[in-house]
Amino acid sequence: STGTGVLVDAEKRIVLTNAHVVGDSRTAVVFFPDQGRGEVENKRQFYLDNVVRLGQAGKVVSVDRRRDLALIQIAQVPQGVKAIEFAESSAKPGSAVDVVGNPGGSDVLWVCTSGTVRSVYDKKFKSDHGEHQFHAVEIQSPIKQGDSGAPVVNKQRQLIALAQSFSSQNPSVSYCVDISEIKALLASAW
Repeated sequence: STGTGVLVDAEKRIVLTNAHVVGDSRTAVVFFPDQGRGEVENKRQFYLDNVVRLGQAGKVVSVDRRRDLALIQIAQVPQGVKAIEFAESSAKPGSAVDVVGNPGGSDVLWVCTSGTVRSVYDKKFKSDHGEHQFHAVEIQSPIKQGDSGAPVVNKQRQLIALAQSFSSQNPSVSYCVDISEIKALLASAW
């Protein structure tokens, strides 16, 4: 499968994504934006054609299916890349957000989609990937397959949630795992 992730700990070399992105795999290939020609290369095919040179092997070190979160440890963080900064608390309804994902139907990677927080609440549901229960951020912003695991950031570019799924009844509504759940996983003995 393919999805999106975000570097959350540069020292430990940890990338955060959804559990359903890694599935039952214990390894993953992680790409960081390549700037070899001075600008960020964003064509999906470029990365697929250069997987040996640009893809980093990662080891899945933690999976929390209830929260639908997973941690991948990579061998090294590319020079100049920093971990994302975390928001101190959950987003508030009405807050503007951006989702930076890799929608599977697009020829490009790292697509930015703007939206608005609709609500923040506890959500319990079943999906094709199991039973989930987490503090959710519901946003008015369409996410697509491949966006799973995408960082959801506030206007200060701080992580407030991780994209998880979209509503089958309303494709412009998406569900995200709140920052409190992400912090809880990272603070646990993963």
